[in-house]
Amino acid sequence: MSNAGDGGDASEGSDVSGGNGGQGGGADLATIGNSGSITLSTNFTAGALGIYGLSMGGTGGRQDSGGTDDQVGGKGGSTNTVRIVNSGDVRIAGKMGHAAWGVAGEAIAGPGGDNASSGGIGSTVHIENSGDVTIDGSAGTQRTVTEGVRGLYAA
Repeated sequence: MSNAGDGGDASEGSDVSGGNGGQGGGADLATIGNSGSITLSTNFTAGALGIYGLSMGGTGGRQDSGGTDDQVGGKGGSTNTVRIVNSGDVRIAGKMGHAAWGVAGEAIAGPGGDNASSGGIGSTVHIENSGDVTIDGSAGTQRTVTEGVRGLYAA
């Protein structure tokens, strides 16, 4: 998992013109390799993830809203590639809460700061899987699996 820092907020000092927010941090490469078996078996209130890789850019800083000029929030941070190579079996069994993901990767760019700022740039998620992925469960006490049941998921 690579999670970058957020950009700094502009100072609301005595400067009448105000200031722009700082840019969110850029995320690094996230790489996962697995050849062993993974078994998760119990009641998962918040859900279950067998293998999960994440590269997430930081949020852009807020602009100084007290200034009189055209300040903008900082640009969101960009992501890097998420790479997952799995040859092992992944099995999730039990009552699921919000989600059940066997092998998943996400590259989430950071949002821009307040006032007309742009978000970061997302990257790719690459999953190579030759193992069996099995999800065997029920929705549990919440009666819904809101984030879904996903054997392989890339976003």
